[in-house]
Amino acid sequence: TMKLNELKTQLKETLKNNYIDGSLTLSQYDFLDDLRDSGVTNMFGAAPYLMEAFELNKSEAKRILIDWIKQNK
Repeated sequence: TMKLNELKTQLKETLKNNYIDGSLTLSQYDFLDDLRDSGVTNMFGAAPYLMEAFELNKSEAKRILIDWIKQNK
């Protein structure tokens, strides 16, 4: 079990900058999942959080947010 958890962690680190859909990376996907779970903001207001966390402009953040929303239908 320990070895499996280590492998999962290594795989996640390896893939964190791989794109899931269009412009959405695994790290951004995880960030948005965590933001949603925290209840800090309605997800339609998540773009400024993406902008700050990933140094994005407003257009990029909105595109990433739309990709994330599409993945979570």
